[in-house]
Amino acid sequence: MKITSSYRNLYLGAVSKKYRLCAALLGLEKVEEGKSCFAYQVKQCTGACIGESSIELHNLQVQTALNFYKVQAWPYQGAIAIKEGDEMIVLNNWSYLETAINEEELYELADSEQGEFDLDIYKLLKKALAGPFKQQVIQLKQIKDINDRRDSW
Repeated sequence: MKITSSYRNLYLGAVSKKYRLCAALLGLEKVEEGKSCFAYQVKQCTGACIGESSIELHNLQVQTALNFYKVQAWPYQGAIAIKEGDEMIVLNNWSYLETAINEEELYELADSEQGEFDLDIYKLLKKALAGPFKQQVIQLKQIKDINDRRDSW
């Protein structure tokens, strides 16, 4: 799963705003030494950037905030598919890749690296794959390995 720096900054910015963390200490904002970050000036930061609260407390708040967004490891070896009518929904690393309508598209998508991580999709997939869709999962790597072995006979 590739996470771009712009996505990381957007994510950290949202977390810092929600939990009143210092954007300067998170590396999202450059400030001169001794000066407060912008969020402090608009009462959105507790002041760790200027010593009004301890950096240790700030770091603990960062750790606590990020624990709410902890993502479990992808439980499959590579991409999976879930049959939905005549189509197959292809997923990998908690990301929706696309929908395939035939076997060729299915394996093309399984081998692709497209798909960006989205926290909302992660939450939906985690719940769905633990419940109603658990029995419908097709692990594409296993099927591809079997097909490759059969073709080499």
